[in-house]
Amino acid sequence: MADLLDERIVRIEKVMLKSPRPRFVGVNSKGGPIGDMVTDHVVRIHTESGAVGVGWSRINRKQAEQFLRRQLNELFALPRGCLEAGESIDLPLWDLVAKLADLPLYKLLGARGSRQVELYDGSVYIDDLEADDDEAVAIFREEVETGQKYGFKNFKIKIGRGAKWMPIIEGLERDVLVIQTIREAAGPDAKILVDANNGTTLNIAQEILKRCESARIYWFEEAGVQRTF
Repeated sequence: MADLLDERIVRIEKVMLKSPRPRFVGVNSKGGPIGDMVTDHVVRIHTESGAVGVGWSRINRKQAEQFLRRQLNELFALPRGCLEAGESIDLPLWDLVAKLADLPLYKLLGARGSRQVELYDGSVYIDDLEADDDEAVAIFREEVETGQKYGFKNFKIKIGRGAKWMPIIEGLERDVLVIQTIREAAGPDAKILVDANNGTTLNIAQEILKRCESARIYWFEEAGVQRTF
């Protein structure tokens, strides 16, 4: 394997993949509307032997030029993976090294655990700012239905309306309503995940967990517990 990492990078390509979403996606607790398009940054790394690694990366042209003619062992080492110098192209490097080793990537990573990966619909954003409670319930029932049509069983919900978009208590009440609505619409077997983008405080996060106990939240991402009200 060490000899494989002596190879040098000779070309880097980048494409922006854009595809339409099934519907317009709104805001999170802090940022503006996501919109109706999905954009992904995909990089292809070529070595002198003709091997190609593909993966997500946000590098720009200037950064890409700095990797040309560099040996892979300057950027990557097993079993650790990317070294600090290669972190910005971490995913395409893993793919590249697996191809050089003539292994599926999961085997290079150790072939432990299930080969099946659970997916979730991550497009349930804050789409109800102009809606009353009844309208909000209808909005999120429809969003769950749309996700299910595309084969998703699990749903991640953006919350934290009280950080910017609503008064704190009103935002808390709506967050709870939305979580409960999606649990009911998605069914008892769905995993319900929430992401506050650091838009909740410690006691708001605790209150949401308490009031949504029956919704069985699977994980709570970026609660943002530095402040209280």
